[in-house]
Amino acid sequence: LEFLAQASQGGFACFSGRCYERDEPHPLMPFVEIMEAALAQAPNVEQLRGLLAGNAAELAEIAPGLRRVFPDLPTPPELPTAQVRRYLFQSLFNFIARMAQVKPLLLVLDDLHWADESTLAMVNFLANRVEHVPVLVLGAYRDEELDATRPLARTLEELLRLGIYPIKLRGLPRSGVAQMLAGLSQRQPPEHLVTLIFDETQGNPFFIEEVFSHLVEEERIFDAAGNFRQSYDADELTVPDNVRLVLGRRLARLSDNTREILSAASVIGRSFSFMLLEAVLDRADPDALFAALEEAQRTGFITSNSQNPEAPFVFSHELVRQTLLGEISQPRQQRTHLKIAQAIEKLYGARSEEHAAEVAHHLLKSGPFADAGKASYYLSLAGQSLLRAGVLEDARRSLAGALAYEQTDAAQRARTLANLACAERGLGHWNAAIVHLQDSLGLYAKVDDLRSIGRVVFEMVETFVWTGHPDAAAEIAERGLSHLRSDESAYRARLLPALGLIHAIRGEFSPAMDAFDEALALPIVTPFKARVLAYRSLGHFYFLQLEQALKDSRRSAELSNPQDSPWSHALACSTIMRSLFHLGKPDQALRIGMELEPLAKAVGQLAALSICTSIQALAEFGREPDLAILDGRIREAVTFHRGTQLSFFLAQSLAQMSLVNFYTGDWDLASSLAEEACATERPGAFAGPGAAMLLRLAGYSGGHDRVLELVNQTQAQLPRLGQTNTIGTWSLLMGMVEALAMVGERGRAAELYPRVRELLACGVITMSFGCRFSETIAGVAAGTAGYWQPAEQHFGLALQQAAELPHRLEEAEVRRFHAMMLLERNLAGDRDRAREMLIRAIEVYERIKMPCHLELARRLLARAVEYREGRAVVKTPRSA
Repeated sequence: LEFLAQASQGGFACFSGRCYERDEPHPLMPFVEIMEAALAQAPNVEQLRGLLAGNAAELAEIAPGLRRVFPDLPTPPELPTAQVRRYLFQSLFNFIARMAQVKPLLLVLDDLHWADESTLAMVNFLANRVEHVPVLVLGAYRDEELDATRPLARTLEELLRLGIYPIKLRGLPRSGVAQMLAGLSQRQPPEHLVTLIFDETQGNPFFIEEVFSHLVEEERIFDAAGNFRQSYDADELTVPDNVRLVLGRRLARLSDNTREILSAASVIGRSFSFMLLEAVLDRADPDALFAALEEAQRTGFITSNSQNPEAPFVFSHELVRQTLLGEISQPRQQRTHLKIAQAIEKLYGARSEEHAAEVAHHLLKSGPFADAGKASYYLSLAGQSLLRAGVLEDARRSLAGALAYEQTDAAQRARTLANLACAERGLGHWNAAIVHLQDSLGLYAKVDDLRSIGRVVFEMVETFVWTGHPDAAAEIAERGLSHLRSDESAYRARLLPALGLIHAIRGEFSPAMDAFDEALALPIVTPFKARVLAYRSLGHFYFLQLEQALKDSRRSAELSNPQDSPWSHALACSTIMRSLFHLGKPDQALRIGMELEPLAKAVGQLAALSICTSIQALAEFGREPDLAILDGRIREAVTFHRGTQLSFFLAQSLAQMSLVNFYTGDWDLASSLAEEACATERPGAFAGPGAAMLLRLAGYSGGHDRVLELVNQTQAQLPRLGQTNTIGTWSLLMGMVEALAMVGERGRAAELYPRVRELLACGVITMSFGCRFSETIAGVAAGTAGYWQPAEQHFGLALQQAAELPHRLEEAEVRRFHAMMLLERNLAGDRDRAREMLIRAIEVYERIKMPCHLELARRLLARAVEYREGRAVVKTPRSA
């Protein structure tokens, strides 16, 4: 308190919040208290609205009182459960940052040893960002409460890694004790009293105050004139063995009325309100209650908490409360807990649901006296609140606790099961989630609640899709749609595009487009059209229909906006970005990325963020090729995808990491990464990049037999002529052509040229998976087939594209492949042209530090300049 006062005098706006020892935690409680205190101090509603800005709807999820102040608040953006917490944290940080624009802030978070997971996660979130705003955050915890298994221990380790070290608060020195006693007594204390209190308290300020108050109340240290006595008998200044005994003796001196009231308050918790205490005691005369609280304040056992209007009184120390609790029998405590739960219901009426965690806590503490139905109801509500805050472990425990009670209301049990499925899914427990979901859907079907079926199925399908479980997602979506066949509900309009996306991910083009078309034909689709188009744009992209993907994603971005539909907007922008990149427009793609990256981070749209950072890295490498930078960016992506549940993105980033090591010349590591990419890939639209890298590596290593083995293993996965094919199959085709050309399998490579021409018809300029231009591969395929003129045209166009984008490495690669073709054709002048191309390619390989490519180019250059007797052999061109 003294520190807060000093900071306030120094120009800081000071706020504090506290954690509480509860079985059912209220998520982010200290931050809620800080927010409510800040809002209570706002001079008018307009300034309050300014502080909240665009984050009021999200913050109302943890502070429902905001909706009473602003009844016109919209519902928060609809996000998958796994992303809710990140968006909430960003909203809370934005609120804190806006407060700091008015005055620098001091935030004190007390009793962190009791913090729930969401509070500690927010502490970590703040720690990573607080250096950018004028905010000082102090957290206090007790060492003796710190257990290695408690969440705080893990958070402290994370803070240490950020360079944030704890400051151990030690007791006051003897001189500090003397100064404190002088402040308490307004007199200079005698040395023997300082020594006694210092020895007994070890300088703990709270203990000093309690021992001093005890001795004063015992009338042992002051004389009749109110001055310190200068001499004492041997037994006059004895102090009880521990501070609890001191507190017990001091509490015993209070009136019976005050002790009874404080005992009831101690069961409520560390802080309490007059109204709740009055409701629990159910006394007709409030004056006795006022008198008791005044006596407790006067003796220092409670203080007024001006920051929290809901709970204006707080025990001066947790030991005071614990000492009072220790004098109450367990049955009496249980009955009091029940009274508190009933009082909260009575006091808040329709608003009691806002206090579900408190009611659930007291009902659990009331043991056999609790009503099972109410306990289940409030545990379920508390679980929902924890789920909204992203506190999945605690949410699962609360919801499972609710189900442990017999629930006769089928709809309530279905809702609880559905929420438990969401929690299990967020924790990665897929099988448990599916079981709970199926039980929930069965109950919803019995009560004919189609809306809830749609809501539950949609959220589950969304998460299963984005975490790489398309088969499970398809099963759930089909089951949900079977219940909605007769009802053109909003959720049907949302489930159909999700099902379309599942089909697209699995490489099923026609079913995917049928689902999208059916969704767009529904009369109720308008509010969801942005999401439907975003998903259809992904479907088009997965089959390399770039212009259609670009059209749909742009329209989706127009229909959505970052505030109301951040998830759909981020998704649409990510498809715009990578479509532009594949169409050879990296500058436009990077401009989209400037908007997309902060939005994707804010809402936790991990798929969009992954796409954004990948395209940024590849586009920047094309312009300024630096393998060390590219290696760092792709390594970050691999680490990111290993830590998240985006499994199909992991396979892609492993293939890209393999490519980087292929460039740097570490081909053993590149092969290992390519093997891992293959093992991680799932059948469907993205299967292919891993095998493509294995083929390239085998081809450049001279592994003729290995190339043919891989070709035979993967040939059935190649794109089919005249059909719509996935992006993964096109990536495989490009890798196979290059590998066959490198080992001299001219006939096998030539057979693939018609498929490469269909790739060109897709309009793709460059492929992100293999960092290769389609015109380059077309030149390689045409050259191996002996179609010299088409090959020249392909290489010429590829070189022009690489120069315009620009893509410096691809310019060198085109020249190397073109030189290889010229050496093979061996017409008059071909060797001179090849030599010039290889010299320029070698310059690039040397600058980028690509040793194996450099050695290969030098060998080719040696062939180009070697002296041969007689004229070159003229080869007859074949017809394309």
